[in-house]
Amino acid sequence: MNLRQTANRVKDAILIGFVLLLGGVGVHSVLWPSTQAEEARAGSAASPLALGSAQQSATSSAHLQTTGGQSELSPHQKENIPSLENRDLAALFDAIRSVESGGDDRAVGDGGASRGPYQIQRAYWTDACESGGLEWDYLSLVWSRPRCEYIMRWYWQRYCPDALRDFDFKTLARIHNGGPAGARKAATVSYWNKVKKELVR
Repeated sequence: MNLRQTANRVKDAILIGFVLLLGGVGVHSVLWPSTQAEEARAGSAASPLALGSAQQSATSSAHLQTTGGQSELSPHQKENIPSLENRDLAALFDAIRSVESGGDDRAVGDGGASRGPYQIQRAYWTDACESGGLEWDYLSLVWSRPRCEYIMRWYWQRYCPDALRDFDFKTLARIHNGGPAGARKAATVSYWNKVKKELVR
């Protein structure tokens, strides 16, 4: 055995002894503290639709805690997409859905042009997908409440980012109803009044 091999074996023995001394608790963070920071940075830079297995597990655990340990899944979990995690918009989504479809996710209106819980048309959907950088199939996914909420948010990000940032429900609702210039159309005022009525219930 040469000197280098002897040194390597001594080094390995010291490392193993150190691990045993710690009892295996917190060894990862003690020996490789930079790894956790790198993983955190990688996670924060990931696509909002690219959930890692660790994040999915944490989300499922949190959901189980809030449902008394039962295995019920939220709509977003069932479709394997993350929640928008924006409680400030939840009330607006509920109000718009009530006005548009009465809560019927399979509703069809405007002679078949508007579909789903938020009565979204194909042009709106395509426009929003371009903003979100994804190609979601309109006919198969427009019935999905969680997917439609992403579509609406992307649409708002494209045409009224300031209103989205400031939670300007009036502008958001009128643009959802009247398109990019909806906030300036007189025809969308009555629509907003309907949404507002749902919001104050």
